Amino acid sequence: MLVLSILTCVQNIYGATESELREVSVAYFYDESYFGENYDKGTKSGFGYEYLQAIGNFSGWKYDYVYGDFNSLLEQFMLGKIDLMPGMPRSFNETAYYDDLEAKAKNEEIKYNIKQNQIDVLFPNQPMNSVDYFLCLPSGTNSDNFMITSISHTTLGVPSAISEYAEEWDKKLGLYCDITVYDSEAACINAINNGEVKAIFAQNSAAEEGLVVTRKAGSVDYYLAVSSKKRTLLKSINNAVETISTSTEGMLASIQNSFDSTGKFDKSLRGVEQDWVDAHDSIRVGTLKDFQPYSHYNDETGESFGFIYEAFQEFTNSLDLNIDIEFSHYDDYDGLIKALEAEEVDAVFPVPAYLYQSELNDYVFTNVIADESMALIYKDVYTEGSLATLAYPVKGIAKYFDEEYYSSSKMLEYPTEEACMQAVADENVTCTILRSKRADKITDNNKDLADLKMITLPQKLEMSIGVKRGNIGLYTLLNRASYISSKGKALNYLMLEAQSIDPNPQKKGIAALISSEGFVFALIILLLVIIIILLATSMIRVVRASRKLKKANTEIKGVAQLQQQNFDIIGILARDYSSVFKVNLETEDLQTFRLETNDDGKFGNMIRLGAKYTDIFNQYVRDNVYEDDKPKMYDEIGIPIIRKKLKKRNSYAVRFRKIVPDDEPRYYEFRVSTVDIDITGKVLSVVIAFIDCNDEILHEMKYMKGLEKALKSDAVITGLTGDFDWVAYVANVETKDSVGVTHYRIGDMFTERFTGWENENNYNHMMDLIAETLIIPEDRKMFLNGTSKSHIKKHLNHDVAYFVNFRIVNKDGMVEYYQMKCVADIADGRLYGFILGFHSVDEEIRKEREQQEKLEQKVQERTIQLKEKNESLNRMNNDIIELMGNVVEGRDEESGQHVRRVKSFTNIMANQIMTDYPEYGLTPELVDIITSASALHDVGKIMIPDSILLKPGRLTEEEFAIMKTHTLSGCEILNKMPADWDKTYMRISMEICRHHHEKYDGKGYPDALSGDMIPISAQIVSVADCYDALVSKRVYKDAYSCEEAYNMIKNGECGTFSPKLMDSFSRCKDLFELQVKITQNG
Repeated sequence: MLVLSILTCVQNIYGATESELREVSVAYFYDESYFGENYDKGTKSGFGYEYLQAIGNFSGWKYDYVYGDFNSLLEQFMLGKIDLMPGMPRSFNETAYYDDLEAKAKNEEIKYNIKQNQIDVLFPNQPMNSVDYFLCLPSGTNSDNFMITSISHTTLGVPSAISEYAEEWDKKLGLYCDITVYDSEAACINAINNGEVKAIFAQNSAAEEGLVVTRKAGSVDYYLAVSSKKRTLLKSINNAVETISTSTEGMLASIQNSFDSTGKFDKSLRGVEQDWVDAHDSIRVGTLKDFQPYSHYNDETGESFGFIYEAFQEFTNSLDLNIDIEFSHYDDYDGLIKALEAEEVDAVFPVPAYLYQSELNDYVFTNVIADESMALIYKDVYTEGSLATLAYPVKGIAKYFDEEYYSSSKMLEYPTEEACMQAVADENVTCTILRSKRADKITDNNKDLADLKMITLPQKLEMSIGVKRGNIGLYTLLNRASYISSKGKALNYLMLEAQSIDPNPQKKGIAALISSEGFVFALIILLLVIIIILLATSMIRVVRASRKLKKANTEIKGVAQLQQQNFDIIGILARDYSSVFKVNLETEDLQTFRLETNDDGKFGNMIRLGAKYTDIFNQYVRDNVYEDDKPKMYDEIGIPIIRKKLKKRNSYAVRFRKIVPDDEPRYYEFRVSTVDIDITGKVLSVVIAFIDCNDEILHEMKYMKGLEKALKSDAVITGLTGDFDWVAYVANVETKDSVGVTHYRIGDMFTERFTGWENENNYNHMMDLIAETLIIPEDRKMFLNGTSKSHIKKHLNHDVAYFVNFRIVNKDGMVEYYQMKCVADIADGRLYGFILGFHSVDEEIRKEREQQEKLEQKVQERTIQLKEKNESLNRMNNDIIELMGNVVEGRDEESGQHVRRVKSFTNIMANQIMTDYPEYGLTPELVDIITSASALHDVGKIMIPDSILLKPGRLTEEEFAIMKTHTLSGCEILNKMPADWDKTYMRISMEICRHHHEKYDGKGYPDALSGDMIPISAQIVSVADCYDALVSKRVYKDAYSCEEAYNMIKNGECGTFSPKLMDSFSRCKDLFELQVKITQNG
């Protein structure tokens, strides 16, 4: 959809000013590249079709398509019977065409008609597209040492469209070929396969026919030609064609037209936009009554809400428009389109963003402003291609999605989306395709449909605003406004807000929030919160240690042998746990740091016998975990789930009950923490720890049972106040004035600061007084927000307990950490009040910080040690590579100089690719390694005999075969390097040494790899090696200029390279040339 994308991005519109639609006849011929593969299936697609639609949208045209093959349509065009002819080369010879047409005429009358009706062909300023032609050789030709002079004085076949250029090309190169002109490229391919010619000009796709594609020969521009009888059409085409036929850079330039010189969005109206606004008081918008979350309208109340209402308001704000928006609501999409046709409304939403649908319904659509994933819904079994019958809802636009992508299915209409799903469940249809989120909501509300199966489709339903064809002013206005809003992310926020709105708010309330099991669930939540607090001191050390170790390992890449020294930190942490293990997620190997006596048995024997993680822990769950907890454990201990959970955090825990022989099950915690990561952040190994937390959990369960009975008992509350400086009960939380505070304990901290405290019963006043008198200034706002009655009520409606931490100035004038704890008083699903308590947590927090500082110091010391070792290893790696390079230079001085230049080009290229294509995973460290290792790309030449290596002339086939073995010989040399040589250096050096002569099309050596199967390190060095070989003088050739070398590589004369690398190579051109000059100047 390149053309369409360019069209919708463009802001500076040069559309036609005509207010009425004009019907223009256009040739529509059999050609997949122009008009798609569904020519005979009633639908239209392809580059040419999108191109025509783009121009029609600008010019307000309606097309009358004339079908046929190219030659028959060309004849009608040349006789003035068709207005527009796509795919015309500028080299088209009109005189020769008419001469040929007259020669074929059967009588004088026909010749006279030809004379009377013949036209001049008019060409727009810019072509529709350009086609590159290449010099192609017969199948099986060895192109490794191909020289252009090898086709001198031979036969050359060329398509007629490029014949004139071919003659100039042959003359310029002095080849003196015998050129034969054929009607088409297909005829050229047949000629070379039949042996009629030795070479042909053809497109790059000729390789699919088995031909060998060598260098680019030239290109031909093709135009949307205009009949001279309709000369006025040329101006309208020229206003649009320049934009829609430009390259990617052109598209970016057109987007920049939406900005002014300061870089801000340009809100000024264009001429046609201003004309439309001046002529209208409002924008009349039609939308659907019930199309959630985009639009919803209540006939009884007149209320409306949804995405599209807010979106249009945002559109007017984005361009500072002072114009009203009037909405009309329709039951279905057909009514919406009829209203647009009758001009009852100016614009409609939604319309499907499909060209063919827009042409059928005579509207143009703006940028896509919303899209949704679509789900294929079926009952039992679905196999691809089994869409026999397909249900669609009459009110939405899913029908048009189905027609666009699944037109071969029989489609049946149903009143609603839910009715479509019910038809699938009742087996009245095979399946239905609906919006995924909408289908999920329907299944949530209708359990009878919950058993239906869903597949998320790769295509999305794209929705736009539709405007009547020819209404250019409003079309460009909305197109540009929607673009500006989407760039500013406003539409995303509006969509999220719309999705959160419930169309039936009366169904919500306390009854919907709290089920019959709600109170029990709340008690469980409180239990978990209290347990987390009790275990926080020990757990935080594991989490902090994991984070610090992860940070240290990220900084110290490639030093795997030193990571073993991290285990002493793990050993320190292991003191608080029953059993502790380290697990390598790559190999599933285990290392035991501590094993509880109860676990040493079958579990311990499996570890000692070298069993893998998955087998050991599955066995552990089967033998030791309480039956009801086994499903939860199986879901949480698998390596895939461990990797997934540790992507966003450093640790997680799972609680379970462990079977104890002759006793009740005991509560345990299974905790997983990150230890080692690689250069990309991938988790390599983790620490898994078990801790017996049975006593703490039983204690808290006992406390919870007592708390449930005591929430409204004054005597019990008084008994719980021993550890708190102030305890009170706040009742009547629904009242505005918060009257109803009952004090149970008032410590010295409060009685010494406040007079008459025991008589104070206004909660809000008490919090203000505490904040002003006790709380340090930095924490006052946070304290007042956290202790506000609305905030506490919000939390206690979902959780039984709530905490706020803050700092106070104690009676000695010292800053001290305090905590406010709130416990809910809930009965019959209603929050009556809450118990409020203040107590000091200063000792716990300061101990925690002290432990954290010690751990950070230890990690910092270890980081310094690892960095120093890493630097030492890097120096050793560079020394090894330098030594190997010197060996090569001693053998062949030319090779030694070549090595140094290749390193420079490799560094430039690798840095550019790191910037352009982050998907390759290059980092500054990897770039340095690739640069250094590139020096070894030809180390295998040490094994090549001098008679071949130093030969001043061209190698024979046998000698070249021996020369090619230097890639494998180099790997054999590298395999004999010291065992402690860095693994990353070794891997990259081996990649470069073996694969730097591979080609992207699979025609290289030694392994004939293709595409990105070739390591990126080898691809980079291959370009650098090739460039240096071209710009350097050899005994058997002179040096090419930098410009010649660049063009030869880009044109494929030196083999095929990755398009991405060629894109980066273009950006490096100047730096490569600069490096050549530096080298030549010594």
